[in-house]
Formats: sequence, C-alpha cells, structure tokens
Amino acid sequence: MEVLRGRMTCLAGPSGAGKTTLFRTLIGVKDYDGQILFDGKELRELKSRELFASAGIVFQNPSNQFITQNVLAEVMAGMPAQKKDSADAKARAKSHLEDFRLQHFAQYSPYMLSQGQQRRLAVLGVLASAKKLLILDEPTYGQDEGMTRLIMEILRKKVENEGLTVLFSTHDRHLIENWADDIYL
Repeated sequence: MEVLRGRMTCLAGPSGAGKTTLFRTLIGVKDYDGQILFDGKELRELKSRELFASAGIVFQNPSNQFITQNVLAEVMAGMPAQKKDSADAKARAKSHLEDFRLQHFAQYSPYMLSQGQQRRLAVLGVLASAKKLLILDEPTYGQDEGMTRLIMEILRKKVENEGLTVLFSTHDRHLIENWADDIYL
C-alpha cells in the first residue's frame, strides 16, 4: 500500500477487517511485522514527537481524544504553537468553528455535543493542527448529506491548496466514489 502525498486515499472494507488496527499502527500505538515507511523513514525509528508533529488522527470515538474543557479551546489547542499565541488565533479558531457550523457551541464542553458534532470538532481539531498527514477513521459518521459534503470539500481544498495527505476509512460507497483519489479494499 502506498499513500501518496497530496491525495485523498480511502481504506474500505467490512467491519473487523483491520482498518482501525492499521490506523493505530500508523500512529505508533500498535506493534507490527514488516516495514512501514513514513517520509522515507522506518516508522519504528521515529520518535513519537516527530511522528505526531507530522500526522494527526481522528478515531472512531472522537470523545476519547478531547483535551480541553470547551469547543473553542479544543480548536486552539490543535493549532501550531507559533500560531496559537498570535493576536488573531482566537479569531481564526472562531472562523474555523463557523466553517464547521459549530460557532454556537464555542463555550460548550466537547462532551455536551452530539456524536456528529463531536466528529466535526475532532476533524476540525486535526485540520487546525497543520499536519502533513491526516488519518481519519470514518470522518463523516453521524453527518447528514450536506455536512458530509462540507467536510469533504474542506478536506479536498486543503489537499489541493496545501498538499495535505488524507487517509480515511468509510463504509459509505458514495463517499468513496466521489472523494477518494485512491482506494484500497
């Protein structure tokens, strides 16, 4: 399998096929046999700090990855250190919340959001982090058709304009057919 830079790659298959296990392996929390290269370096040889500086993940249950007490702070926590201290960081974070239709929940706890809203917040958090690779486990789960399209359009724009690499899993054939540049079953 080769995940190419600046593309949206989909990993599809039935539940239990190992998609989430592969994603956990790619972020260094699961051991593996064989070889996995990340930017030409063997994954085992990368320090966690080095890997997480380049790759972000949204798990199947995003509530397990929230680290702050409110939605706005969650977005700001994902921003690169040099950007979150700037004068307009809060304004950018609020703008991101508007993009994802979460602006009315800025002061809410992430745990008070619906599952679909939590999913959007988790995707937004990794997008705000300016990583080179996003690993998204069912990024549109719990979204209606319009919100699914919005999320995928924002991802596509980042892929095309910034060279972002997206690896995502889904069971949604429509999502695969309309958004994936490369597909692995």
